[in-house]
Amino acid sequence: MSEDVQPLAFIEHHPPSDFNQFLLFDVWSSLSYDHLPSIASEKIAVTGPGGGIFTTQGDLARPHVRLEHWQRLPNDGQRESDVFEGQLTCETGKLLLGGIPGSPDDIAIDIDPGRYAIRAWRSRIQREYQLDSDIFEAEDNPGYFSEHWLIRLAKIE
Repeated sequence: MSEDVQPLAFIEHHPPSDFNQFLLFDVWSSLSYDHLPSIASEKIAVTGPGGGIFTTQGDLARPHVRLEHWQRLPNDGQRESDVFEGQLTCETGKLLLGGIPGSPDDIAIDIDPGRYAIRAWRSRIQREYQLDSDIFEAEDNPGYFSEHWLIRLAKIE
């Protein structure tokens, strides 16, 4: 099978969305996400030196993210989605997918240091978010919804 048919690596994660945002960032570098440009209200993400910040559709969104590392970005994506294209840099070769303040549940992906093209899709379809029925009653759900994301990276040579 051609290496362009499958991602080199992928992770799936449910990062916490603090202030309607989650991040993909090289937290081990000297860079800070405070140095990224501000996100325009019509955009779903902003990227730059060190990584990117991604915005959800609201306070009650619970993102489900599939992050894929590719040799070359494929043209297909996720249907019925808002799309973002940009670039980011990674100094240390490790990007963290997680919440803005950090969490023990955050996940890292290892990539080569360098500059990357990024394409992200945020689904417009909102699915009911299922709370743990052993802990919560159905009426305890204030309206949380699942939001599916597909984020792809490919190194720029």
